[in-house]
Amino acid sequence: MPKPKLTTDLEVPVTGTGLAYSYERVSDINQVDGDGLERQETVCSRFCAKHGLKEAGVLRDKGLSAYHRVHRKKGMLRFFIEARKERKVPAGSTLVVEHWDRFSRSSISLSEKELHELWDNDLSLSIVSQDWIITEDKYNSDISVSVTLKMLQKEANFFSEKLSGRIVDKWEKRRSRYEETGEKFASESDCPDWLYVEDGDFTINEEFADVVRRIFELASRGISAWTIAQMFNKEEIPTSTGGRWGHGNVSRILRNRQVIGIKKLRKDGDEEIENYFPAIIERTLFTKVRAIIDEKTPKKGSGRRGGPNGKCVNILKGMTYCSCGAAMSSGESNGRIRLRCNRPSAECGAKHRSILYDETLFLSAFMDAQWEKLFKTQLDEKKIRVLKKKLAREVEVADKFEGELKNVQNNLNVLGKSADGVDPIVMNSMAALITKTEQQVKSAQRQAEATRQDIKVLELQADSESVEKRVKKGIQQFLTGDRYDIEKREDFNDWCKTLGITFTFVEAANPVPRIRLSSATGAVEMHLYREDGQAVGDTSVVDMELFDLDDEVIAQRMGEILKVAEPLRHDCPVKEKSAGAS
Repeated sequence: MPKPKLTTDLEVPVTGTGLAYSYERVSDINQVDGDGLERQETVCSRFCAKHGLKEAGVLRDKGLSAYHRVHRKKGMLRFFIEARKERKVPAGSTLVVEHWDRFSRSSISLSEKELHELWDNDLSLSIVSQDWIITEDKYNSDISVSVTLKMLQKEANFFSEKLSGRIVDKWEKRRSRYEETGEKFASESDCPDWLYVEDGDFTINEEFADVVRRIFELASRGISAWTIAQMFNKEEIPTSTGGRWGHGNVSRILRNRQVIGIKKLRKDGDEEIENYFPAIIERTLFTKVRAIIDEKTPKKGSGRRGGPNGKCVNILKGMTYCSCGAAMSSGESNGRIRLRCNRPSAECGAKHRSILYDETLFLSAFMDAQWEKLFKTQLDEKKIRVLKKKLAREVEVADKFEGELKNVQNNLNVLGKSADGVDPIVMNSMAALITKTEQQVKSAQRQAEATRQDIKVLELQADSESVEKRVKKGIQQFLTGDRYDIEKREDFNDWCKTLGITFTFVEAANPVPRIRLSSATGAVEMHLYREDGQAVGDTSVVDMELFDLDDEVIAQRMGEILKVAEPLRHDCPVKEKSAGAS
């Protein structure tokens, strides 16, 4: 079904803040006829009134799973984030959900990324059940929020993991029923973007199906996925979520066998069902397009994984970003490697979109970083000790109730085996006592488990001193080792990604780029340059800006830096080795 246009209340200025968009979701299409969506809308509306938020729209996903992240791939939640990126939703707006599990049922690590995606786009998340409006500042400053949120994330994911096993069995029965009777189970979560569910069956969304047909027609003439995406963007043809086209959007459609009606039963299996979906592409056309694509696709071992000649050129690949927000990747120009913004020049507002690759200088940023700004949280040993004492008391209470439960159960068994008749009133009283004690055991165990999780969260928090030591040791070992070894470069890059840090070129200028290192809990900016051959990470200009010093003073300091700064070097070990070998 076509996605509705996202609009705001006309009485609310679109540049303002304090706008609220309610997000309501049910994972089963059969729940639509219940009171789930209506209840969610009511409580979200009350929340907005309580906090003085102006309701600007309601987003609903019917039959889309949060555990499998379907709502983020094809639902209104994805549409909402895309709309924010295109500035159809004002910065400072908040997404309102009844419970955390309406927003996400992913693992804790994925849930954190999903939350950061909102913050990165100047949005916040409001949770009605907790009476929270979660901004990044609130999350970082209030430990109770971050701890409680991790508990909610774990609980939502754990529930879905258990439920997923039952759902797999249910789908097996549905597949068997289809094989035996031909009866389909039409679900929105099972729908490709050009179909929707109506009256229990799949129906073609002709508007978007025509877009898919045109993609195949163009591809059959040898036109690349990238060119097709550029054509559609120029013609202002939106994707199924209302966003702009990219190479990946087009390529996924060209690979999707659902266009010829085929349903794959499992992602990791080969079993398929023919004619399950309405076909929108002729099979001969699909086969022709796949042959053209396969002919263009490089054979295994001849690709460009990680840069020219398939080597790990950019040691920070997957971490480097342009000031416009797009990723930067390595490319060769005039025999030298540069990092370039992946976004088209018309869409990138950066003054400098590329920068000469200077590996040693870029890595020096990690050596000079103010780690206390990147990782603000410190291990609170005192709080951990208090929580451990609390846990010991809670475990003691739980053990006490468990002992009482066993005693009551044993007494009931003895009465049941008695040769004499047992008074039914006594039996009922004993059964009621068992039920009550079981509830006390479960309550005490839940409380103890919650405290265990609180302790675990605190113990896992990274403190700046330990992270700094680990990073400096790792980088020193890499710089003094064999930087030409491709396998070691790949391993080091994988290790860098585990740090949870992004490397943004705020100003990709030569000889003094300004960069920002960002983590989940903080950020630090600096100017990088060489003076007398030594790498320098200078925060003086950033500090002056922070203290709001006069522009003349700041310009004077920047001038002093430029006087001593040496031009960037082309420091790319992989390229140097290739040149030497030739």
